[in-house]
Amino acid sequence: MGAIITVGKKEQVSFQIKDHVLRCVVTKQPAVDTVVNYFERVIPEGVLEKGKIIDEDSFEMILSECVTEWKLKRKDIKFLVPDSSIFFRQIDVPKDLSKEEIRGYINFEIGSTIHLPFDEAYFDFFLLNDEAEREIKQILLFAVPEQLTNKYVSHFEELKMNPIVADVAPLSMYRLYMQDHKDEIDEQVMQLEWDLSSINISIFDEHKPVFMRNITQSFSREDWEVSQEKNLIEWVCKEDEKVQGELQDSFTEVERVIDFYKYTVNKGEKEVTKIFLTGDHPKILLIQKLLEDSIGINVETEKSLDILSKVNIYVPYRFMLPLSLCLKEV
Repeated sequence: MGAIITVGKKEQVSFQIKDHVLRCVVTKQPAVDTVVNYFERVIPEGVLEKGKIIDEDSFEMILSECVTEWKLKRKDIKFLVPDSSIFFRQIDVPKDLSKEEIRGYINFEIGSTIHLPFDEAYFDFFLLNDEAEREIKQILLFAVPEQLTNKYVSHFEELKMNPIVADVAPLSMYRLYMQDHKDEIDEQVMQLEWDLSSINISIFDEHKPVFMRNITQSFSREDWEVSQEKNLIEWVCKEDEKVQGELQDSFTEVERVIDFYKYTVNKGEKEVTKIFLTGDHPKILLIQKLLEDSIGINVETEKSLDILSKVNIYVPYRFMLPLSLCLKEV
């Protein structure tokens, strides 16, 4: 998504807000070798649901405490919009439109030929083809609800932070992945962000997003013992057998997406060739093993990324998404 206001020359904070956690990485510049610190804080049940703020007072109190403890006032903020609110669709536009004119065309057509599941939206797009012989241009349209996005912006601003960018999680993470894989044009990469409360599934073909889906994860806080020490959280599973059964159900959903992409989207001519697995699920290593055993596709994690060797301090794997957001230029 685009810039909200002008960026200043100061430390930048990359925020990830999930239903169960608030997490951030502070950097001096938009580069992984300038990390200053990282923090996370548990969000109690009932404060957020699928990214929507249900308990405004509690969210404001939690965010205020984090801003004070983490010394975030007057810093520039990049944040990720809630995963479940993202609208994603391939659409056709007239072939004679320039990239600049496409934005105006989308603005005009929203509500008539382009229907969104919300009234007002912030949007961005990717141009899929620009071939002179084609009668149309194909674009990938991303949109998020303006009202929800503005609500987060308002909370940041009320606490004297400076929101500069809102971005989409799958695109942010792929930006990090691309640092090492620019030359792998032929790969069909499925990116899985496997968190405690949800799974983001996205597929990239020739480094362009062609599929995106957010799946709510079966997640009961009663199955986990959570503790917070200073600015880090530890989740310990109390119901291993139950949680592993829920993971197996999620593997079935992933397999369905793989089959859908191969047979319905591509008529058997293309298929997922690699899975890139990230996320904050405490059983992420088990998820990797079970994925490889059940699906039979090579599964890579952030450990395979050479760019992470440039990170100047140790950063736990669950911070990979806010770390990737720091690369977003304004």
